[in-house]
Amino acid sequence: MNKKPVCFPVVAQDAVNYLIGKYLADSQIRCVLRLNGRIDETMLQQAVWLSLDVEPILRCRFIEDGNYPVWELRKDLDIADLFSVVETNNIDEELQKFIDARYDTDCQIKVRLIRTESDTVCIKINHACSDAAGLKQYLNLLASIYNQLCKGLQYVVEPRTSSRGQDQIFNIQHIANAVNEIMKTGTDPAQPTVAFPCKLREENERTFVANKIYSVNNIADYARNNDATVNDVLLTAFIRVVSKIAKIQNKTIAFNFTVDLRRYLPDRTSKTICNLSVIQDITVNHDPTESFDETLSRLVMETKKIMRNYPGIKSAYSLELAHEKMSIFKNVGMRFQQRQKYFSSTGLCIPTLSNVGIIADETTKFGLLKIDECYMVGPAVFSPGFAIIASTYDNTLTLTVNSFQSTMPKAMIEQFMNSMCNELSSLFK
Repeated sequence: MNKKPVCFPVVAQDAVNYLIGKYLADSQIRCVLRLNGRIDETMLQQAVWLSLDVEPILRCRFIEDGNYPVWELRKDLDIADLFSVVETNNIDEELQKFIDARYDTDCQIKVRLIRTESDTVCIKINHACSDAAGLKQYLNLLASIYNQLCKGLQYVVEPRTSSRGQDQIFNIQHIANAVNEIMKTGTDPAQPTVAFPCKLREENERTFVANKIYSVNNIADYARNNDATVNDVLLTAFIRVVSKIAKIQNKTIAFNFTVDLRRYLPDRTSKTICNLSVIQDITVNHDPTESFDETLSRLVMETKKIMRNYPGIKSAYSLELAHEKMSIFKNVGMRFQQRQKYFSSTGLCIPTLSNVGIIADETTKFGLLKIDECYMVGPAVFSPGFAIIASTYDNTLTLTVNSFQSTMPKAMIEQFMNSMCNELSSLFK
């Protein structure tokens, strides 16, 4: 008699990110680590395998079953499904291949070791089970297991079975008390006003571009001196470049940034890998003649209004209500399809900048190896959409765009990224 498979619930954010992966983007988040030497291949492989016992969601497949999807624990998973090694003289080419490779939804995590004189490790996680903060948690877990094995110690597996849902947030008393008032506030969702030159709905060859700024502390100092945050400064540079490269409708720029709901949790971290980030939209007037300081000042007025009123909670709660009614797959999926059709017919989009924050160097050590570079690469967004991921490691800010060439030619992406870095670098020359 066959045993019934072990299943875990698909929480609201899992469902919506799964649907985003079907209709709006490729649903993969990547982390690239360039090391200053060679890692122990066997121990890294063992660490990857053991990590699945700590985080059972990574051993699951997503089962789409009408309005009642589940995560089903796989008993047939093999290490070859998760971990691979390639020897090469061209790191960038192999990295591009791995980043581009279509994702097997039956496998939530993949690790590629790219070997030269000094190794590069690339980790991919399915956005249906984890956001970028969850991937940072996984990176810390993998390093922790690897370091235990390097010391010749047995790693004691303690499965993480805490909630992966937004109840982690809504069970916090002051948020639970404020939800009803929060739901009464806010404005109508932003309408797309930005058009990049692209070939609509032609998802073919991909490319990713990464640019670095080696002085995040200078950006932080500038932000502090202007009563702003680093995120405000990044958003200001972002919208200034958008206004120069894209066509703007109605003299306004609508754009998105991400809010990590872990900001409300003790220590700002969840106990298990999960999705706990939401999109926040914002609209500002477009004035191509003003200075950076002037744009920043106007933007900060808007972001402060948002940040004063429990940012992200309204979106999260609305998503939870839809999930409780089991309407996410039917209603939200239909909404995403309609939204993508509208974007494709108009060529307009709401560009996104997602600042995933600092990747902590003290918890991402692999033995005695030094990590020379570490950064995140986000999902490739379907045309006409556009998104940038910002991440910081060792006082170095890395901006990445992962895109289909049809959405925007690589030369134009490079122009966008160079312009954004120039905007930021000009602040502390």
